[in-house]
Amino acid sequence: MNSLIVGLDVSSSWCDAVWLEFMPAGALRDFYESPAFAECHRKLEANAKSIQFLVSLEPSVVILEPTRTYSRFWIDCLHREGIPVLKVDQTMIKDTRKSYGGTSNKSDPYDALLMVATYFQHYQIAYDRRYWVRERPPEVAKIEQCLRDIGSFNKPRTQTINQAKSRLVYEFPAKAKVRVKKESGKLDPDKLPAWWGWACGWTSQGSWEIPKGIKTKFDNEYAKAIAAGEGTGISEITARLAQQICMWHQSEAMVEQELLSYLNLPEFDCYHRVFDKFGFGCRERGWLLTRCVPFDEMFKCLPKSKAMRRFRQLCGLGSTQVQSGKADTRSSFTGSKEARSVLHQFVVRAVERGTHREQKPGEGAIATTPYDCLPKSPEAHSLRVYWVTRAYHKGNKVSGAALKAARNATSRKLAETLFKALWDMR
Repeated sequence: MNSLIVGLDVSSSWCDAVWLEFMPAGALRDFYESPAFAECHRKLEANAKSIQFLVSLEPSVVILEPTRTYSRFWIDCLHREGIPVLKVDQTMIKDTRKSYGGTSNKSDPYDALLMVATYFQHYQIAYDRRYWVRERPPEVAKIEQCLRDIGSFNKPRTQTINQAKSRLVYEFPAKAKVRVKKESGKLDPDKLPAWWGWACGWTSQGSWEIPKGIKTKFDNEYAKAIAAGEGTGISEITARLAQQICMWHQSEAMVEQELLSYLNLPEFDCYHRVFDKFGFGCRERGWLLTRCVPFDEMFKCLPKSKAMRRFRQLCGLGSTQVQSGKADTRSSFTGSKEARSVLHQFVVRAVERGTHREQKPGEGAIATTPYDCLPKSPEAHSLRVYWVTRAYHKGNKVSGAALKAARNATSRKLAETLFKALWDMR
């Protein structure tokens, strides 16, 4: 069997490919700078001809970094051709680059060579799982893709909304601070945000239409404001911006419906029963599923305490310990920033806003607010109790750095409580 190993460093529309049968003798940097390297390196455009070239090499395996959308073309095409693909952990490669080359300098051809060297050293000679990204179930990969697509809409949509509002300050001041309520998990591509739809004349879509009463209200408010000289009137540019906002809403709703179709698959039912105890929304459930599925496979052969530390790391709430002499400190949170963000937002939205401490002398009982959305479960109650003990001092809510520390600590407590519930589910 051919033992040729191919390493790819993927860019936006091309990649650098390096192929070797054996680990180069001597220093990797010396081989990279030698004439021999040019004989096993080629720059490939992202097209069918390049895929056929890789197939003609008959590699045993192809090694690359999973750079999200950029690497997807190469991975999908190679899988269709029946060629195995191994994905290298990007953090580990970053730390390894200097150890092989003696410098942090980065170049695409050298990184492709580094892919091959990593395979020989950390897969063939001595397998080290830290270097390799676990292959997840296809449904979980699709959930993550949906969540990343939704996240990619946020920045341009926010920029468009802010630009439209800045123009409304002088065109229609009464609506310069208009806010549209958006319920995650209940978006409909045919149901547009009513005010922005009215502003661009997009008053119906599919089976949806702006109610006559609301449309009449908007018409009257606008006519009254213009008659009173309160604004110059909505310009064509602002109307186009409003149309873009509606289109961003449609795109997000379409992807969210696809996300819900994956979340409702029967293989995730056991996870949802645990998530129900916390009151997670659909996007929080999605990110958590990308972190912990399949749970048994990820944490098998690990003692519970070590498995919990690994779960915290997967949720973006791990930490790095630094001990030197008398100093013993822990770094800030490490791990998935997306999972950490959704857990932190959940603490602020559901735990902090929905819980407060009653101001009754001698009692300090926990009470809920009108914003309470946590279910009545032991897990939710333990989060409320923990939040109050961290966020209140002598009956008053802390602020500043102390409040930030309370939110971070409650996020860690949330991850630990969730892990215990998932562990008991097995």
